[in-house]
Amino acid sequence: MKKVSIAVMTTLLLAACGGGVPVEKVEQQDRAPMERSFDRAQDDTGDAVVDDIMETGNVSYKGTLYPSGISIYMQGTHRLDMDTNTVLLLESETVDLEKYTGDDVRVFGSVRPTVEEGGMIMRVERVEMVGEEEEVEEEPEELMEQEKMEEEASVDGAEVRSSSVPSSNPPDSAKVALMVEEDFTDAEWTQRYCSLHIGFCVPVHRNWWYKSFGATTSSLWHVEVGPEAVEVLGDGPLLINLFSDALEEIGAEDGQIVTHGNFVVGYREWSGDRHIEVSAPEELRVAVEYITSHIEEE
Repeated sequence: MKKVSIAVMTTLLLAACGGGVPVEKVEQQDRAPMERSFDRAQDDTGDAVVDDIMETGNVSYKGTLYPSGISIYMQGTHRLDMDTNTVLLLESETVDLEKYTGDDVRVFGSVRPTVEEGGMIMRVERVEMVGEEEEVEEEPEELMEQEKMEEEASVDGAEVRSSSVPSSNPPDSAKVALMVEEDFTDAEWTQRYCSLHIGFCVPVHRNWWYKSFGATTSSLWHVEVGPEAVEVLGDGPLLINLFSDALEEIGAEDGQIVTHGNFVVGYREWSGDRHIEVSAPEELRVAVEYITSHIEEE
């Protein structure tokens, strides 16, 4: 009987010291190339923590700076009210934003989506005062260019709007020339860009480079394609943008190709009353038509 008790006690001690079921370490899957998604974990308090946030760097915006005040957004200490009737939330660890309250300024830094859906926030790195001369010199030219685009962007008398046609800084003509020289048969479209965050895929020519810049202040998702490495905004002559408007709101139809001045834009309907625009200089019409017709769900 004594021997049996000793054996039972020994078994219990061994179980208490660890004999649990081993837990395998699960490695995180590789991310899609050229894109970082929004991963949210929880800290010890149970609050959501953003581990990896898509930021678009080296951008600037102009407007009037104010304290953030009462808002649905939980981020940012200040806001930038812009002429486009949009608001950009601001935060900074290096710049005293309070001293620019009420001033017309241009802010420089990196932008990312807010935790709440639909907002954008900038991590401000630099602020410059905007003088009256800049307002007078820039705005008339941009307005005239925009009016010209609106006049020319019509099909059968019905106006079709586009948010992806640049009003200034046209694409590098040398890059466009390189892209035009390519063969656009089916066999040449061997690459694909897929956004895990948005859930769509587009074909990319085998000789071209692409980069996703994530969400920007003007679009929900922004991708650029070019004949060489795309490093910063504006490097790629061919653009792919996701916008928050439904196609019927801008007067377009699914799969429609429309000429806006010297640019051509392809329109695709997307879920959630959103739409995708594929745009490029007129010389790349064939490429725009191909990509527009081959957009797929991821």
